[in-house]
Amino acid sequence: MSPLSKAQMQRQAEQLVDFVNKGPSPFHVVDVCRNWLRGAQFTELKEKQSWSGAIKPNGRYFFTRNGSSIVAFAVGGKFVSAPPAVRGEGLPSSHGWPATAPANRCQLRHVL
Repeated sequence: MSPLSKAQMQRQAEQLVDFVNKGPSPFHVVDVCRNWLRGAQFTELKEKQSWSGAIKPNGRYFFTRNGSSIVAFAVGGKFVSAPPAVRGEGLPSSHGWPATAPANRCQLRHVL
């Protein structure tokens, strides 16, 4: 990765300040991120509903929890949904997020 120019660093700093100003609370940040993800063609899933049949190869998805947390993920092109009897459900996470969401196994990628 090549070093950023002064103009690129300035632009990134301005974007960060804009983001911080739009997100004075976790609820505001989730709303900002939800809008970004929708604009990037991500599909919103409901955490408490079955995702069976909703997750597709090369799909991009997100869900929220309590309006104060947001999780986004992209599914690889080789994704195949397993039958319910063998499906492993859960999401790898950090910060102690309980892996209780009804997610199919999928390849997770950094999306933001």
